[in-house]
Amino acid sequence: MVGEVVLTSCHVLNSVPTKNSEVTPYEGWKGRKPSLHYLRTWGCLAMVSVPINKKRKLGPMTVDCIFLGYAHYSMSYMFLVIKYEVPDVLVVTLLESRDVAFFENIF
Repeated sequence: MVGEVVLTSCHVLNSVPTKNSEVTPYEGWKGRKPSLHYLRTWGCLAMVSVPINKKRKLGPMTVDCIFLGYAHYSMSYMFLVIKYEVPDVLVVTLLESRDVAFFENIF
């Protein structure tokens, strides 16, 4: 968990201008401005789609979670399950998913 915070903070620091120049380190290296549209507020509520192998035809399609950070080895987000109605998904388990609806004003 600490490694994720360090990686995310380094990523964000490389995407913002420094004191000495108006150009970001990313822009100096790649030659274009970075896109930060995928960054989300930590600790916000998220409705995560239930994984396909745990979906039921008449069951709920989402699980209430808290956003924890970004996954190490994939292009997905990490979540902590806080409320569930799916029998195979338990509270206080970690979930990785990209199919998410974020509510960044609810904590």
